[in-house]
Amino acid sequence: MNDGEDELLQPDIGEFGLSMKSVFMVDAMYYHAAQQSYDRALKHTGRIDRARRALHKMDVQWTELQEKRREIEAADEYSPRLAEISVKQERLAIQMESVESNVGEAYAPYLQAFAITHILCVAALESHINIGAAELLPENALPNFLNRPIRNKWLDLLKELGKAGFDRNVQPYKGFDTLINLRNKLVHYRPQEELWRSETGVPDYVSELGLTKEAAAGSLETVKAMITALAEKIGQEIPAWISGKSRNYFAFRIE
Repeated sequence: MNDGEDELLQPDIGEFGLSMKSVFMVDAMYYHAAQQSYDRALKHTGRIDRARRALHKMDVQWTELQEKRREIEAADEYSPRLAEISVKQERLAIQMESVESNVGEAYAPYLQAFAITHILCVAALESHINIGAAELLPENALPNFLNRPIRNKWLDLLKELGKAGFDRNVQPYKGFDTLINLRNKLVHYRPQEELWRSETGVPDYVSELGLTKEAAAGSLETVKAMITALAEKIGQEIPAWISGKSRNYFAFRIE
C-alpha cells in the first residue's frame, strides 16, 4: 500500500479543528504485569514439589538411622554398627545440605514473583487513583492530592467528589489495607531469623510477608474489587482492562 492510499484511509482530523490526544494507561500495564508475575510463580510449583520430596526422602533416612542408633545405645553394649551408622549419617548430612540448597533455589523465583505481584498491585491502584483524580478534580487541587499517602487518596477522592466513600471495616477496603501492609513489609523489610525446618520448605515469616499463592491471588482480586467499586461509586464504566479484555495501554481522546 502506497503513501497516497494511506492518506486516503487516515483523514487529518485537524481539518475539522479537532486534535487527538493519547493517555497512557499505566494502571492497566501494572495490573497485567502483576497477573503475569503471579502466573509465572505457579509454573515453579512442580520444581518446588520435586525438591521437597527429595528432601523428605532424606529426612526419613536420617530418622531411621537415628532410631537404629538409639536401639543400639539402649542395649548398652558396644557395636561396630554404631561406627557404620555414624559414617552413613555423615554422608547423608552432606547430601542433605545440597538438597536443602536445591529447595531454596526452587523457591527463589516463586517467592520473587509473588513479591513483585504485591508491589505491582499497589502500583496499579495508586496510578489508577491518580489518573482518576486528574480527570475529576480541579487542576489547582491536584498537586496536593497527589502528595497524599495512597490510603488517603482512595478515601479522599470520593469525599471531595461528594460520593459515598469506602467502609474501612469491610471488603474491598479491608483487602486493600492488607495489600498496602504487605507491600510495606516487603519494601521496608526488617530482617527476621527463624530456625530452618526442612518439613515446611521455607520459614514461617515468608507467609507473614504474603509470599504465598493465596495472598498473591488476594492482592489481584483486591485491585479488581477496588477499581470496580470506585467506578460504580462515581458512575463510570468499569475499565475493560480489569477483566483482561484489552491489552492496549493507550487510550485516545478527540478534542
